[in-house]
Amino acid sequence: MNTRRFGFSDTTGFSRRLLSQTEQTPTEASAKNAALASLFSPAGPPSEFIRQLALKKGNFNPKLVYTSPRNPNKTMIKKLGTLTTLLFTLMATQGAGPVQGPICSWHLDPTSTITIQWIEKVDAILPHGRWLEAHAGFGYGDPKNLSHVKMQDEVRSLYIRKPFEVEDLDGGTPVKLAGKWKSVAVVNAIDIQTTSVFTWDKSSKSYKGTISSILLGKADFDKVEIAGQNLNMEFKLDYLGKNYTVNVGAKESQPGKLEGKYTVFDSNGKKEFDDDWKADLLSAGDVPPDSKVYEAVDADTKLVLKARHSDGFIAYLNGDEILRVNVDKGSGDAVEGVTANNASEEITFEIDSKHVELLKEGENILAIEGHNSVIDSSDFTLDPSLTQIVGQVERNLIEPEQPWQIYIGNEPSEGWKTAEVTTEQPALLPENLTKFQLRYGPRGSEPSTVATPTTHAFADSGRVIHRVILKDLNPDTPYVFDIREGSQRLRDRKWFFRTAPDRLTDPVTFVTGGDMYYERKLLDEMNRRAGLERPLFALLGGDLAYANGKEVDRWYEWIDSWHDNAVTADDYLIPMIAVIGNHECIKTQNLNEVKEADRKDFDPRKVAKFYYSLFPLPQEVSNYVIDFGNYLSIACLDSYHTQTPKAQTEWLESTLKQRTNFPHLFACYHRPAYGTLIKDDMQEIRKEWVPLFEKYGVDVAFENDHHVYKRTMPIKHNQVDISGVTYMGDGAWGVGVRKVDWAKLRPLKYIARAEDLNHLIRVKLYQGRQQFEAIDGTGKYLDSFTRFD
Repeated sequence: MNTRRFGFSDTTGFSRRLLSQTEQTPTEASAKNAALASLFSPAGPPSEFIRQLALKKGNFNPKLVYTSPRNPNKTMIKKLGTLTTLLFTLMATQGAGPVQGPICSWHLDPTSTITIQWIEKVDAILPHGRWLEAHAGFGYGDPKNLSHVKMQDEVRSLYIRKPFEVEDLDGGTPVKLAGKWKSVAVVNAIDIQTTSVFTWDKSSKSYKGTISSILLGKADFDKVEIAGQNLNMEFKLDYLGKNYTVNVGAKESQPGKLEGKYTVFDSNGKKEFDDDWKADLLSAGDVPPDSKVYEAVDADTKLVLKARHSDGFIAYLNGDEILRVNVDKGSGDAVEGVTANNASEEITFEIDSKHVELLKEGENILAIEGHNSVIDSSDFTLDPSLTQIVGQVERNLIEPEQPWQIYIGNEPSEGWKTAEVTTEQPALLPENLTKFQLRYGPRGSEPSTVATPTTHAFADSGRVIHRVILKDLNPDTPYVFDIREGSQRLRDRKWFFRTAPDRLTDPVTFVTGGDMYYERKLLDEMNRRAGLERPLFALLGGDLAYANGKEVDRWYEWIDSWHDNAVTADDYLIPMIAVIGNHECIKTQNLNEVKEADRKDFDPRKVAKFYYSLFPLPQEVSNYVIDFGNYLSIACLDSYHTQTPKAQTEWLESTLKQRTNFPHLFACYHRPAYGTLIKDDMQEIRKEWVPLFEKYGVDVAFENDHHVYKRTMPIKHNQVDISGVTYMGDGAWGVGVRKVDWAKLRPLKYIARAEDLNHLIRVKLYQGRQQFEAIDGTGKYLDSFTRFD
């Protein structure tokens, strides 16, 4: 168990928040210290009490050290520290499950409104005895499982099934290429003719080939890959002293003819140009010119099932058994000899070749029955996927973590492996939620105003977000709050926040950065640095937890780190304004990676489900604006993750036009328009947003994604111009940094500073000027500049 979820993380956090907490009443402080004193007395805690604690909560080892003047022995201290944590865990939670947070965020008026939320672990348990739809993996006792099932001491088995479509059954058959091809590539509307010769190498089971032309000379193909109707070829080309790679992709249009596209890349992998390509099979040897291109040559089609599993399972394809793992005999309720297995790693199973022919064009059904070795097993996992391999090319028929149909309990009715079934959508919110209340008031008083949180499913994680949006607060005012279950405070403590001022009198400070959580130690260090800078808020530019739209545990760790570390010296929680990044989305499903034809089914709330469920958004879309009185405005944008830049252009122009009188005007998004060539710049942002930044006087655009530090000179019309926009970033809060290549950067006259260093940017706003400082986790200043009106 991770005790950070109850508020215990390190010695500093423990002593500050539990023993000498700011504004603790004498009664509260003395009660805690008395409890500690009883534990650290020479006699120690009563053995029966210890035994009961162990029975209730089990053994877990928090990172907690308490230095006792009576016994400085380190080993002893660790044991006593564990018991202390157990005691306060029980005292502080009283039945509530593990809790992440609370954290604070701003999405409405920060001078009068704040959102406070925390996440409770109360699994939404899938009911027994009816067909449901839920995401793999299925199980309990394993945090990697997405869908929690209640099986222990009740049932041994569950049944899942997944209909899936197969087009071009063979994937298809390899192309018969042994022979000559006459091909034509269109370059600047000019036909460039080439001749290609291929041979089949039996030992390596691959094609060899050469391509030649009068203009380009002769080159060997580095790659010739064939799958179904798809032919992919690649070769190197030296032209006018430069090195290029040419990739050709084509399909058969009619017997003996191929048509497709070619693409030319430079030596750095940047696309130079592309155009049409076509080829005709020439008569050579035993290959007639009108032969069908798609003739099987050593066809080698495989089916592979991958699974994390604990314990046994039997898989069926279209009703026939194709795989049996850790099950001796029988099926359904009559299985025998189920042996245990650890689901820590995914295992690959190649299906016997005699079963491959069961696959058919159109709809297929993969059905799997999973079985525990014993009914009281402490865990169960079933997390499968299915892949077809043709030659060297893989095709995912069922990808991991997709929705399946699931039935828990005794074996379903006959025919469940092949017949259609009607499924229900399980409730995402469990019934046994803790009845929390939040109480708040001005700091220095006892919190007395009651707010009842709303509850929301944290996507499909099985956990629940408790959310309170406090409104009608006073500007520039410190507040205190606690969270209660009945009369008992969560963690037996209070928290503090401050509203934003409605006018700029004293300097306003905030921190910004993105690409936050790759390694926990670095994230903690940078979050602590954020707190030490005493900001009013944090502007977070995407790639927050690096959860890729599915790894929910990374969100819990990210929230824990922010709650425990991003706290000012005077104990204020730091509100966040959170922008979406590519790692908030399922990999390969950022909108710019989805083909136009497939976008009609694109659902942002599925692709970035944790971001959209955790952060309340003003219009429930990923672009929004935050105004601080009439002195500061921040436009938050989605750089092609769940919206296209173009789709936000009209809104952005209207938003900026209305705020030209704000003395401090910023934009924040994830992918850079003016980066450091770590990756390509986002040209659509340059086209759609940059002219608006320049037209309406945006001071600085905060960019991220590239894992370096970057500051540009002011830019206008792609030139350095004192009246232009400065671009800062580029997302290296808590991730591994990338190498800055100054040989490539020097031609970019607008780059003022670039470093491969972790950092956050501290911004101070004054009347008539802005001060920017890049700072690493130790507090060292990396760069600074001041901008005057």
